Amino acid sequence: MRRRSSLFAAAAALSMAVTAVLAATPAGAAAGGFRYVALGDSYSSGVGNPPYAEATCKRSTVAYPVLFAAEQRLRLYSSVACSGATTEAVTGQLARLGRFTRQVTITVGGNDVGFGTGVAICLRGTDADCLAAAQASNTAATEVLPGRLDALFAAIRAAAPYADVVVAGYPRFFELTGVCTTAPLNLTKRTVMNAGADTLNGVIAGRAATAGFAFADVRPAFDGHGVCGADPWIHGIVADGALHPNAAGHALGYLPSVRAAFRTA
Repeated sequence: MRRRSSLFAAAAALSMAVTAVLAATPAGAAAGGFRYVALGDSYSSGVGNPPYAEATCKRSTVAYPVLFAAEQRLRLYSSVACSGATTEAVTGQLARLGRFTRQVTITVGGNDVGFGTGVAICLRGTDADCLAAAQASNTAATEVLPGRLDALFAAIRAAAPYADVVVAGYPRFFELTGVCTTAPLNLTKRTVMNAGADTLNGVIAGRAATAGFAFADVRPAFDGHGVCGADPWIHGIVADGALHPNAAGHALGYLPSVRAAFRTA
C-alpha cells in the first residue's frame, strides 16, 4: 500500500513538473509555430528593386528580409515593412507580432528626421541650404527621435516578448570621390549627408541597446560601395529608389550584417 501511494505521489509530482514546463513554454512552440516578422520603412521593404510582391508598400522580392527568411529556412515569415513608414506608422505594423514571434527585424528613423526632404534640398539648393537641412535633420534625430524609438521598441517587446530583435541601421550614401557622375552633388554636400547618416545611426544604436535589442551596423559592409564608387550597392539619383540599397546592397550589405547581429541578439 505504501508503495502504491509513493507511486501516486511520484506521478503527481511529475505531472506538476510537466505542467510547469508547459506553462513556461510559449504556446505554439511544440507545433513549430515560431515566426519571423520584418517591420520598418523602405530600407526593409526593398524600394528600388522591382518586382514588388506588394506594390503600395513596394515590398521587393530581393529585400534583405526575404533573403534572410530563405537563408534561415524560416517557413513562417511575413513582412509588413512599407515605404515611407515613420515610427508612428511602424506602430501600426505591430499587429503581426505575437507570442509565437521569434525573430524581428526593423529599419526605422530616416523618415522621422526628414531624410527625403533633406536630399531634395541638397539636390536643388546651395551648400548652405544643404547644411541647414542637415542640421535640422540632426536636431530631430537627437532631440525628437529618441523618445519615439523608446516608445516603439517598448511596444515591440510587449507585442513579441520572446523574440530576438535586430534593428538595422542605414548606410552612408556616398563615396567621397572628387567627381561623381551618378549623383549631381558636390563633395561638400555628400560629406554633409554622410555625416547625417552617422548621427542617425548613433541615435538608433543607442536606443536599441537600451531596449535590449541588437543593432546591425551596415556601414562597414557598405564601405567602398556607396554612390559615386566603382561598385555601388546603393541606387544613385533615380526615379525609383534614390539612395536606397540595390539588390547587391540587400544581399551583400544588409543580409550578412543582420545575420551577424542575430548571433548577439
